[in-house]
Amino acid sequence: MSSAIENVVKKIRDSKLVNDGQIIILGLSGGPDSLCLLDALIRISKNINLMIVPVHINHKLRKNADKEQKHIEEICEAYDIPIISIEANCRKIAKDEKISIEEAGRIIRYGFFHKVADDLYERGNNKEAISIAVAHNADDQSETVLFRIIRGTGIHGLSGIRPYRLDPVYPIIRPLLNITRDEIEAYIKEAGLVPNIDESNEDTGYTRNKIRLELIPKIEEEYNPRIKENLRNLAEMAYMDDDCMRGVAAELMEGSSEIFEEEKRLKIVLKLDEILEMHPAIIRRIVGIVFEELGIDEWMTYSLVKETIDVMTSINPSAEMMLPGGIRAHRRYGEMVFELKAIDEEDDESYEDKPSHRLVISLMNIEEYKKNKHKCHAAFDYDLFEKEHSGKTGSIVIRNRKSGDFIALKGGKRKKIQDLFVDEKINKSDREKVELVTIGSEVLWIIPSEFMTREMCKIKGIFSQKYQISDTSRQVIFLEIV
Repeated sequence: MSSAIENVVKKIRDSKLVNDGQIIILGLSGGPDSLCLLDALIRISKNINLMIVPVHINHKLRKNADKEQKHIEEICEAYDIPIISIEANCRKIAKDEKISIEEAGRIIRYGFFHKVADDLYERGNNKEAISIAVAHNADDQSETVLFRIIRGTGIHGLSGIRPYRLDPVYPIIRPLLNITRDEIEAYIKEAGLVPNIDESNEDTGYTRNKIRLELIPKIEEEYNPRIKENLRNLAEMAYMDDDCMRGVAAELMEGSSEIFEEEKRLKIVLKLDEILEMHPAIIRRIVGIVFEELGIDEWMTYSLVKETIDVMTSINPSAEMMLPGGIRAHRRYGEMVFELKAIDEEDDESYEDKPSHRLVISLMNIEEYKKNKHKCHAAFDYDLFEKEHSGKTGSIVIRNRKSGDFIALKGGKRKKIQDLFVDEKINKSDREKVELVTIGSEVLWIIPSEFMTREMCKIKGIFSQKYQISDTSRQVIFLEIV
């Protein structure tokens, strides 16, 4: 019977992700997964030519972060392998860039991995030999698929984490993706390794942790003890189907689309004649590829993709819609154009003043929202909003008032904005200067304004009471003005 070490090493070799002559930049947190991968790669390097470059990013998020950095540096010193360590104030970057801490951490990590890769190439190493390795394991795959099923996903989401991905120049590889957490723990014990332990992994306030610590064990106990394996099999089958159809979609797009970069902003034009003759599954994937190119794929819900296709197939030759991120999608004769709406383009001619603020719309889970509150924002329950305005998130705009505008009050009541302005004692001459965040005639947020009389309204504005966040909220529409 093979040992735990032999088992893991063999599976990494069998993955075909680690090969002779490879330069592997390894994201090394010092946790069980990445430490196991480091040790296994060192063992493999005794038989093939490998250059291992461990990289540790101290995100300064936990009180033990500096201690953990020192510990992993001592481990690499014992292995006689140089480690590259950097420190980054993740919270500050998230606040400055107005993004979640998780997203800031991801940007920092992969940005630095690519910098290290570029440095290696500039020092004369073969670019084709450079890979970036991260230590996602088989249990991570199972949890990711289940998380996406619960949240809502399509075939692409069901395919889970990819073992190999070009991003965009250097491959991202995951050699542990076919190795379970139990196998990794057995390896750690047998090899006598001492990993860093992230206490936040036990916090069930995070949805992923709750799935791992509570939901999956309950399913294993009461429904199917092989649930994790079945989820991984589902991911593998979904990946094969999705990869095939996305390949067809990408090939069709090559001859039926044009991509322009205007002032560092993408504009994508689809020629509809040939595209609309394809199977709906291929059309959906073309829209998915467009969303990814535009950087709005995190908003890619079933409803939003369907609404986009409805515009593409509309009998109205000038049909249009707004997508998240200020992207305007509109018909132009036999084409579908996706472009960032011009700042000076009017939404309506019934008012003269253009908004003085720009609206930023984000979608985040409830845990991110609790850690990502900013001074001037509005937030609403995404699921409640979707029930009322399915796939219409991209139609949220900032503007001045129009006739017929209203805001929802407590108890299901509503009030005309004209009447509310009177109640708030806003001078008649100033009412046209107050800016609103709206969807159609429904006002979601009256933006803070010096023209309001109540101090709290000057600081926070006035919010719709229709889509309030509660203890059962899972996802949040987060609105900011900049």
